Amino acid sequence: MISIVQHIQYLILKHDCVVVPGLGAFVSRHLGASISADGVTLTPPSRELSFNSLLTHDDGLLIGSVTRREGVSYECARAAVEQEVELIQRRLRHEGELSLPRIGRLMLTEHSTIDFTPEELNSIAALPFRGYSEFTLSPLIAPSHSEPEPVLLEVETPVPADTHRPRASFQVLKYAASVAILIGACLTFLTPVSAPEGINFASLRPAVEKSADNTTDNLTSQVLADVEKYAGRVILLSQPDPTEATAISYPKNFPTNSDSDNYADPTHRYYVIVASTTSAKEARRYVKAHSSAKRPLRILFKDGRYRVYAASGNDFNAMSAYRTADKSFAAANPDAWVYTLK
Repeated sequence: MISIVQHIQYLILKHDCVVVPGLGAFVSRHLGASISADGVTLTPPSRELSFNSLLTHDDGLLIGSVTRREGVSYECARAAVEQEVELIQRRLRHEGELSLPRIGRLMLTEHSTIDFTPEELNSIAALPFRGYSEFTLSPLIAPSHSEPEPVLLEVETPVPADTHRPRASFQVLKYAASVAILIGACLTFLTPVSAPEGINFASLRPAVEKSADNTTDNLTSQVLADVEKYAGRVILLSQPDPTEATAISYPKNFPTNSDSDNYADPTHRYYVIVASTTSAKEARRYVKAHSSAKRPLRILFKDGRYRVYAASGNDFNAMSAYRTADKSFAAANPDAWVYTLK
């Protein structure tokens, strides 16, 4: 018989929500480090585990773990999980409580609901923070309880100064400065500046003037000559393609040949996986060897892995039924499982 307790312990370490189909879900909540109200005790970070008996829908996480660890098909893993859940419920009805090692204790109330008391000393949820412990903070300088003696300061009363005369002097200085600025500006604009020969300065005047001895034909010839001279220096400006902003970023080793058609954008949530590799080359080789016109295989790149899938959609039950609907597919892919895209 396959025991699901070890699988639940392993999944609690990796995930914040582990659903046991038909029983409930174990939910982990991260608790950050905190200081007591008196500022003396420092509590380290930890994880708090709780149980929600309303979350009983199968998300495939626990059954997928049993499938990979025990080396059985998805249907065998589902049957084993259902059998274990039925055994847990039977023990709760007869004994009233059940202890799960390193997880906590389940208790059946008089209203047929399940209460949960998490493990405190050896909880699997708090394992990543096992080396931390509470400690007391000590002040660097001990506070003095004696009241300081008051210090008397002698303050000299300032003598008011005569502000009328400096105010008048300040107004005179402002007028003198304004006159000096005006004189300097006039000298700057009225002083003639000789321009060196051969230098053309910026001007609002048209760049090409028609003289008395030049005709329209000569001007057209000159313009055409300039266009031919600078034809190789024309800079073409183009607007960016708006679709580039929403393009999907693929890994560096993503194929650039025709095999890229085997890759799919992750638009669906559930995928029927038949193979999973860490190499794009291995995934393409598997698709080439097992894909057919009746059932084409495609590749989903997610979380650093290349998963080959046969079907995808947004209905979990439909994807689960797809694995066994076709007997030939079920025989060729006994270990197919449903992957949930997060």
